[in-house]
Formats: sequence, structure tokens, C-alpha cells
Amino acid sequence: MDEPVTIAEQMVISMSHLLEQAELVQLGLMSPLAQVAALLSAHRRGDTGPAIEDPSAFTVSWAPRSAALTCSDVAAQQGSVRQFEADEWVARIMGNMTGRMRQFIRAAQIDITGGINTLYLPGRDGKRRRIAGLAGLAELADIARPFLVYLPLQDKRTFVQRVEFEVCNPLDSHDGSDRQIILVSDLAVFRITRKGPEILSVHPSTDPGEFAARTPFAVDLQTIPPQTPQPEPADMELLRKVVDPLNIRDIEFASGAARTKLLDRLIEQEPGFVEKIAGS
Repeated sequence: MDEPVTIAEQMVISMSHLLEQAELVQLGLMSPLAQVAALLSAHRRGDTGPAIEDPSAFTVSWAPRSAALTCSDVAAQQGSVRQFEADEWVARIMGNMTGRMRQFIRAAQIDITGGINTLYLPGRDGKRRRIAGLAGLAELADIARPFLVYLPLQDKRTFVQRVEFEVCNPLDSHDGSDRQIILVSDLAVFRITRKGPEILSVHPSTDPGEFAARTPFAVDLQTIPPQTPQPEPADMELLRKVVDPLNIRDIEFASGAARTKLLDRLIEQEPGFVEKIAGS
């Protein structure tokens, strides 16, 4: 690989491996990392990979495609085997997918007990900010196993001792099942169970001191945790040239003028790109 692996690429590839065993992967609306990870998983597995359900178009498809943001609903309809109405999807499909589907959720906050907040985030001034939440999170928490969460920026506001406002906790179960949450952040991969959080691996680019400072539980720097595997060259080529050639994976790491510039480029390039893919 001539170009160094970015943290967006490290996260996407780590996330994609956690999706491969699902029968169905549900994409998130406006969640570029989750979309790219799901499509990478589908491409890598080919005909044996998970089906992709896209809520922007309510489609199910096994047809590999490239990632799109502004034209995701158009891209989702190309090669889809079925299109649903929203009420049909909720009433007839989701209830039958317990333990068979997975979806990565971008949480506003997650805590060490598994509590997830998708509605409020404390600002740097200490005031609570209302953000766009996720419809159906409690239902998803009941059927998506393991429950998958990602944080593009792990810090003291996002990975915490206790969330500001608990929307759900996927570990709360009355069916006797041993549930778990897997969290992929820009620093590491964690597992959270009823016994508490544990570190599964730390990304190669993570500074140990910064990791300890940005993690809400004690980290023993004398004990070296496993390192997240470096992406395989074949995965990097598939990601950069086929799955996400427009680099929508970078959007969740940009802010201000840089984010506006990225979105402007996608708005300009995506329609022609999606049309070209459809005609190929």
C-alpha cells in the first residue's frame, strides 16, 4: 500500500469483519462509515455475504454496489430483489430477524454499562444539545446481536461512565440470553457485557497515553492489549477502488469548511457516478 491507512479505513475494515456473519445488514441513514463497512463486507463475501437492507429506499439486495450518500436511495434500488413499505418492514420482517441481522449505530454517547444515548450530547460549554435520534433503536437493540456501535471520536463526552440520557441498553434482557455490545472507535475495539467493558484490541496508530486519557475506565499501560490487525492489501484495494472510490468514509471525520467542501463535491459527482455504475 503506497498511501498510509487512515483511521477511517482502519475503522471501516474492522467494522466490516464484524458484519460478515449476519444474514442481513441494515444500513444507517446518513452513516457513511456504517454504509461503507456493510458494502465492503458484502463485496468481500460475494454470493455468500449478507443481504443489505437500505432504509432510505426500503430495499433488500444481494447485488454488490459502491457507496453513495446523496444518491444512496437511487443506488439502493439498482439490483434490489425486493422493495418494502415501511409498515410492512416493521410488522413482518424485523420481528423475524432476531439474532440474524446486524447494524452499526453511531451513538452520541455510550457508557461502560451499555447504556446508549442518541438524543442529547453535552456541548463544550456544558449545555445539553438535542440531536437527531434513531427511530426504532429499542426494537433494534432487541434483535441485533451482537449490538454494534461506532464512535468516530472517542473522548470524555462520547464514551463515559454514565450517559446523559439513556435511550436504551441492549444488555437489558429478560430472555436469559448473554448479550454483548461491540464498540469500534477511532482508538480501539471494545466489548461490553454485564460484567463490564474490556479492550479487544487497540489500533496501531493509537498513542497509549492518549488512549488511557480518553477511556472511561482504568487502563493499565503496563499490560499491552492486542493490536487491531493491519488491513490486508486486498481489502484496501477493494475499499478504495470499488466500494468507496468517492471517499464518503471521510465525512464523519470532517467538520466546518472541510465537511462542507466534501459534501459539495459529493453533490456534484455522485449523480453521474451512480448513473455510470448503473449502466455498466
